[in-house]
Amino acid sequence: MNALTVAALVGALLRTTLALAASYLAATGLLRWRRSSSPFLHRAACVLALAQGWWFVRFAVDVPWYEPAASRPAIAAPVFEAAGLPPLPEASAPPVMAISSNRELAAAASSPRWNWRHGLVVVWVTGALMAVAREAIRYLRFVRAAPLGEPADAEDDAAWRQLLALRGVRYPIPLRMTARLGPVLCRLPGGYRLLAPREAWRALSSEARLALLRHELAHYERRDVWKSLAVRMLVLPHWFNPLAWRAVRHFDEAAEWACDAAACKTSPETAPAYGKALLSLAVGRAPQAILNTAAQGCGLALRIERILAPTLPEDSTMKKTLWISIAAVILLAGGLEFKLVARGEEDRADRASSPAHDAAVQAMLEASKKTWEVTAMEFDNGRVTLSDVYVWSRRLLETERLASKDKDGEYDALLQHWRRMRVLHNKIQALFDVAARGGEAQKLHATSFYVAEAELWLVDAGGQAPGDED
Repeated sequence: MNALTVAALVGALLRTTLALAASYLAATGLLRWRRSSSPFLHRAACVLALAQGWWFVRFAVDVPWYEPAASRPAIAAPVFEAAGLPPLPEASAPPVMAISSNRELAAAASSPRWNWRHGLVVVWVTGALMAVAREAIRYLRFVRAAPLGEPADAEDDAAWRQLLALRGVRYPIPLRMTARLGPVLCRLPGGYRLLAPREAWRALSSEARLALLRHELAHYERRDVWKSLAVRMLVLPHWFNPLAWRAVRHFDEAAEWACDAAACKTSPETAPAYGKALLSLAVGRAPQAILNTAAQGCGLALRIERILAPTLPEDSTMKKTLWISIAAVILLAGGLEFKLVARGEEDRADRASSPAHDAAVQAMLEASKKTWEVTAMEFDNGRVTLSDVYVWSRRLLETERLASKDKDGEYDALLQHWRRMRVLHNKIQALFDVAARGGEAQKLHATSFYVAEAELWLVDAGGQAPGDED
């Protein structure tokens, strides 16, 4: 990974981190201000915030803003005009990793091969891998320690089977009684399993047990296990950001709200008994690391408050649609980079992004490379002039700039042209030193000009003139 790519990655990581934090704080603050009760909107806000952290590559959007300049010469246009070759338009900029300027690109290119940015990237990748390993180890430990459990009482087992049949669930999900674990719906390698604590379960009323079964079945129907896994995959690039993990916990808490609502939907009068059951199940139990944090502490208190609030307003369909539309706009805006350009240039950029344009540029690039190679060889044999070599190096330079997909490619094209001119100058210098044919003073001074001109273009691009190269 070269210095330019590393610098671009570090810059993009910083930008996406700030975007994630700002999106989560703004979204949750707005939902709290508007007192939104919809678990769906809360979960969507969390996903929106985490998705902002994946916009490492942004798409450039040209916004026509100012009047075009009277003339905008391309690189070394006078030389092309003197040779009868019109200057080519500047290359457009498709999606690129955001680095603020060519000067930063050049600074990154001239920096040592290993610097603090490389170390930061290594730490970032290592942390992401460790986060994956940690979650995998926690799950494997849970699977290994998960008890087989004992069969449930006939009454509870019949109620659970009847509930599965009523909801059209054909997948067998056994209800097993354990010493302390549960109630929790687990996805184990052998399939789903519903675990419930034996003694605490028997102390609950029948209506409370039925509500708890409805809650766990809602997790299965909503595919919350897989959604929770997907959200944890979203957080990986920003494993170091505490707000990213807070968004994950908020996502899980909203899932519990939705399942609580499903548990009390058919029998609202069971809400007090259900809330009391949640509280009694949480008392005196050590929290399980693999289980949802909404089952303990502040998460549990908020759940019971929502369960016992009969007048909690429900968001209308129009309100949900409006929130989703706003979220979509914010999400798309995070992946766009708006550029102010002269009026009329946006049409040129659209034309330059067509498949026909790309095919023509690729054909030009292949032809210019072959022509340059043949011209350089013919010059060594004395069959073409020095100006022919220079003109075809220039043609190759401009074609490479057109074919480049980012500023890194344009800068590399300028550097390659400088190297070609440097090699040409060294050949003439060697002939001049021994007073051989082909080493005339006029050619020596001309190649010195070519090298200086190439260095000027590199400096104007925001870089530094490279040192002497053979």
